[in-house]
Amino acid sequence: MTSLPLSASTPFDDPPKPLLQIPTFRNWVRTLIWTLIIVGICGTVYWFDKYEGWFEFTTRRDPNYRLLKNPATFAMRAFGIPHFTIAFMFALSSRRMKQTRNKVLFALLAVASVGVCYLFYRWGAHTSPFAIFLFYFYFIIHGFRDDSFFYKTYGDMPEIARATHERMMKVLEWLSVGLLFSFLWPAYAQLASTNAKYADPVLGNFFPADWPFVIRLTSMFVPMLLIAIAVLYRMAGGFPGGARAFWRTHRPVLSIYMLTMGIILLAPAIGPWTFDLYILMHFVGWFLIALYLIKRFPPAQPPTTWWGWMRQTRAGFITLHFALVAITVGLLAVSTYAYGKTGPIELLIGVPGFYYWTLVHVTTSFVPR
Repeated sequence: MTSLPLSASTPFDDPPKPLLQIPTFRNWVRTLIWTLIIVGICGTVYWFDKYEGWFEFTTRRDPNYRLLKNPATFAMRAFGIPHFTIAFMFALSSRRMKQTRNKVLFALLAVASVGVCYLFYRWGAHTSPFAIFLFYFYFIIHGFRDDSFFYKTYGDMPEIARATHERMMKVLEWLSVGLLFSFLWPAYAQLASTNAKYADPVLGNFFPADWPFVIRLTSMFVPMLLIAIAVLYRMAGGFPGGARAFWRTHRPVLSIYMLTMGIILLAPAIGPWTFDLYILMHFVGWFLIALYLIKRFPPAQPPTTWWGWMRQTRAGFITLHFALVAITVGLLAVSTYAYGKTGPIELLIGVPGFYYWTLVHVTTSFVPR
């Protein structure tokens, strides 16, 4: 790997700056805290929503008439639909979308997203553990990609030799996703063969039935781990200063990757809802970075239209975002309490619809930023 020049402002002999003083990592921690607060609020409502009477904790409500069957999952949908809506509106009205190349690419990705949704449907959609497993990993690719974008946007990725650093980020993203996949695929294949809740012919029959979990895990995770070690060794070897300098330079994003992987790896032990927690963190993270960008790049002149106010000012963006959250929660409440999670509202933004909107959002997000 080509050696990278170090700038004079990168004094590796100095003590490293505490992670919480680095914007990328500090805002990741803020994202995690706000995500847990949101889930905590939803968890409080969950205990009241679970029973027929608000303060009568004896008769459980029919699941079809419960708004919050899982606090993290509900919060994910309540903040996800606004996130998708705002991302779509902002993408179409961005300056980059004025370029013909980006318009064509967005149109092609929109068509591709329909194909992705069709495959998800053919594989069983939200009723298939196999389809859900692939859905979450498709989002994880999207999430790790955005973590690299946050790293650059907050200004912590070195500007010198930027193109080389960006290539490193892509390698690190795929290594992280590969390690997660090689661990979780055997884990869920094991669950599919031993737990009726996760039973699936693809997952259950992927490995020979007589293989113990250790052998299943070793067959995928160990080769991927060796690949990751070899690639990281080569990257660090080509980095001026070696592994120590490589870690010091990219410590914020490497720490985030490792902590994120830890959160996701909790899923086999405590349930797939930790994937929903991770997705919710993505929505909260984008909300925070949008506020950061609005503050960093204020409009030259005060906006004269409602749309300009909502897009270019913190007050407008916050109003837009939480108005959409309120509308989404209101519609989900009507769908639940009035129709028992049946009908067009549930189909559009309920459990079935959310997966398809997510697939469209992730696929179209590959338009260059």
